[in-house]
Amino acid sequence: MFSVTLAVTAVAIIGSLLLTYQLTPTVFADGATIEVTTTDDELNNDGDCSLREAITSANVDVSIDACVSGSGDDTILLQESVIYVLTISDDRSPEDDNLSGDLDITADLTIEGRNSTIDGGHREPNQVAEFRRIIHAHEADVVLNDLTITGGVPPRFGSNRVGGGILNDNGSLTLNRSRVVGNGSLSLPAFDTAGSGGGIASSGNLTLNESLVAFNTSSNGDQPNTLG
Repeated sequence: MFSVTLAVTAVAIIGSLLLTYQLTPTVFADGATIEVTTTDDELNNDGDCSLREAITSANVDVSIDACVSGSGDDTILLQESVIYVLTISDDRSPEDDNLSGDLDITADLTIEGRNSTIDGGHREPNQVAEFRRIIHAHEADVVLNDLTITGGVPPRFGSNRVGGGILNDNGSLTLNRSRVVGNGSLSLPAFDTAGSGGGIASSGNLTLNESLVAFNTSSNGDQPNTLG
């Protein structure tokens, strides 16, 4: 029997946290299926479809580069068992249009991870060079299947300086057979960072099915809306 593995340093969720223990089959959403064809972190017009371009296509229902146009509740299909490293930093000018930094999801979306990893590239807990959270979901229903989220740190400037791995901003987030590990959200007074939610910060509904949230670092793990 499959079971949820949940390991955190502190939990305080506003909204609801639902842990289920049943085997959850993969069900594609009713919309376009957008297949990612490169591991590069890019937003340009070079004839392929990156993860960032696929998310933008889903957000705005327009074809970006070689990605299929989004159409309602879309599914992004990642390459199997590869690593996507985020390299476009928004360190001093965070924005919510998916142009740089974290991956901004503004429309209902399912990501089929196929045992792949999205990596923010951070390995040292006090590293301040380039801050990249992995995913920022904006009032959307987001489902992550068979995906690992790691190496994320929230931006040190602007608002929403919480959630190293994922920030669920008044939406509904479901993780199926996924892992949120090795992310961090430390308090750095020189940069006025909030330091909460090393793994996940959520102000909406959060459901974990057969998923692991562990080995994340937060200096303010007891704050509301945060999950180790």
